[in-house]
Amino acid sequence: MDIKYVIKNIWQCFLVLVEFAGIATLFVLITSQIVPCKDFIDYIQRGTLGLAIYEFVVFISLNYIVDAEKDSANAIITSYKHAIIACETNNEEIKKKVSDMIIKQTDESMMNSSKTVTEYRSLEKLMNENRISELKYNLALKENMFEACDLKWKYSLLLRKFK
Repeated sequence: MDIKYVIKNIWQCFLVLVEFAGIATLFVLITSQIVPCKDFIDYIQRGTLGLAIYEFVVFISLNYIVDAEKDSANAIITSYKHAIIACETNNEEIKKKVSDMIIKQTDESMMNSSKTVTEYRSLEKLMNENRISELKYNLALKENMFEACDLKWKYSLLLRKFK
């Protein structure tokens, strides 16, 4: 077995344990200020409750973030596919439709990130210059990015940050 793989897994387990222990301890400390714990079981119950609440909030929040990233990636992938078709067929009507979609997506009312807006502008430039191979290369990258969205850690903020 590869030692780097083992070390990576140990590191990830350590991060999760630190996160969970920290959250449980913090919750116990805060609630103990309001109502003191009576015995060891009370500490365990509060820690477990705190961890459950934390995981619920993290799971819901990160799922929304991942869904937004997937939605953005899907829209960009679709735009790349349309741009490739327009360039390969030299169809100005399709190019116009893609350009109109890019204008819509780069509008501030769409609430896209600056990275997404930059990506659309790059797409438009490549399409206007008819650079099909670069469009196809970028499409492959975006499809990989779309698949990677499902691999993001949905249960741990520390793993998501340091992975």
